[in-house]
Amino acid sequence: MDQYKAAIRYGLIWGAISITTTLLLYLLGMMDNIAAGILLFVFGIYMMYRTGAEKRDELGGFISWKEALSPTWLVAVISTFLTTIFNWVLFNLIDPSLQQKQREQAIQMTEKMRSWIGDAETEKQLEELEKKDFASIQNFIMYFFIGILLYFVIAAIISAILKRKKAEDIFSKY
Repeated sequence: MDQYKAAIRYGLIWGAISITTTLLLYLLGMMDNIAAGILLFVFGIYMMYRTGAEKRDELGGFISWKEALSPTWLVAVISTFLTTIFNWVLFNLIDPSLQQKQREQAIQMTEKMRSWIGDAETEKQLEELEKKDFASIQNFIMYFFIGILLYFVIAAIISAILKRKKAEDIFSKY
């Protein structure tokens, strides 16, 4: 666990900031603020990079892609887990009416796409939206796994950027 100390620390920080921001946006009635979501995403990428860079420094300035990937991705997994739990609590215990607001937004978006997808398909999707449980545990589990999959790709890219081989390792092959 000691080898992932920085990843755990940064994951908890990112998760706490995400939860605090979400709570503030909720209290201010700004849950659909796209700019805040983008800022949290960029902040998270920075936290992932920072963790990988600290691990590289800890290893003497050199790190393989595989060594960088584990702590870099762990930051995102921790943060995503914390925010997923908080969002489930928010949607199910704190304010269940958020589910209806989310349904209304989905219906509005579907109505806007009516000309693209046709009337029959639009009506079919509207019926499904009326039945859908937006705050089910299954949906939040799915959001969690989709999130960590997306962050795995990002962690892989960050790890490739952070990768630094020793000069003797590069030339030892030849």
